[in-house]
Amino acid sequence: MPLSEASSPPRARIVAPSTGRELQLLALAARGLTDRQIGAELNISRDTVASYWRRILLKYGSSKRTEVVARYVEQMALDEIKDTREDNVELRSEIVLRIKAQAQELAHRNLLAAITDASANFIGGQSTVTEVFGGLLQELLYITTSEYGFIGEVRYGERGAPYLHTFAKSDVLWGDESPIRDHNHLPEGPAIRTLDAIFEAVLASDTVVLSNDLVQNPVSSVLRIERQAPSSFLGIPIHCGLEMVGVIGIANRPKGFDAEIVDFLKPLVAICSTMISAYRSDQDRKSAEVRLVASKMLVRTLVDHMPSAVLYESRDRKLQFVNETFRRCFSIDVPIKDLIGMDCRDARAGCLPLFIEPDTFVKRIESIIEGEEDVLQECVLMADGRILERDFIVVRSEGRAQGYLWKYRDMTKSFKA
Repeated sequence: MPLSEASSPPRARIVAPSTGRELQLLALAARGLTDRQIGAELNISRDTVASYWRRILLKYGSSKRTEVVARYVEQMALDEIKDTREDNVELRSEIVLRIKAQAQELAHRNLLAAITDASANFIGGQSTVTEVFGGLLQELLYITTSEYGFIGEVRYGERGAPYLHTFAKSDVLWGDESPIRDHNHLPEGPAIRTLDAIFEAVLASDTVVLSNDLVQNPVSSVLRIERQAPSSFLGIPIHCGLEMVGVIGIANRPKGFDAEIVDFLKPLVAICSTMISAYRSDQDRKSAEVRLVASKMLVRTLVDHMPSAVLYESRDRKLQFVNETFRRCFSIDVPIKDLIGMDCRDARAGCLPLFIEPDTFVKRIESIIEGEEDVLQECVLMADGRILERDFIVVRSEGRAQGYLWKYRDMTKSFKA
């Protein structure tokens, strides 16, 4: 395949970041570690990890971590292939395709970790809605390398005018003429009540707002942010059905925002929609039944928006949710509705012939569950020649496992390219 079909034309040799820490971070990211795992490996905080990412993105002149990781690993791979010449286009193409797939999977893994944490905290009920959205906003800023942001619920005043009740916002200093106020006298807390600021288009037109040139935009004058004014902004409406129930806003991302980041954040937006809807129901009824329904909605939203084959089982091994991709991946002819509630040990019996070594597969599954530790990027060989990559994530609440999330991704083309 010509290189032009797989990526951009051959680039000049990459100038690597100058500090050892930045190189360590890139090397760990290339191995597939999430930001949380990188922080633990290097014994640094998540804030420090985010700071290193911002420096790296600026040095590479990029707004996408996936691109930076792909370029870094591509160069490392080419350095190790001593007989590679600049005109070896086919080999470069193979490396680029494989590394891009790995880098994109890393980005999705970070997003999945953020969604899983938010879901577990919300379902557990020990964290307030403000704490849950505050943590999710922090993760959102880490993942997108943005400096500021907010997540809020759309409400309506006495005259029917929409305003934003903020669940979470970053540390922002608002000017006297800003439409954002901290209404401490209101029981609902901080609120954005007018439509004459940058988020006007999100509330008024119910559409995505994306601007990478706020310096020239007059509305930016109403926002005063400590140390640095906003230079770029992305506002995404949150829907539940046809109703706009909330807004996500993030600002100041290196190199700005684009349609790709909007598409990437769709699962997170869906989780916000589910949590806002569940929060509203919980406020109205305050019942255990509502929280149970909310927990199922959260996991269902997560399952339905994952591009990979996904299954969620409770701690007692009862199948709770499974998506259509999983059913197809393992040739299960039983309808999804009939699978729910089954013991996963019984449900997998019909799938065992699909694996090269069924007994080894069963023993490994039991070992993973007994250990109750996350397992990422584990290869599974299928009898039909497919190569699957498996992630196992423990969903916890108050330090105790509540269930297990399994994710399988077909990596056959990447390995055989």
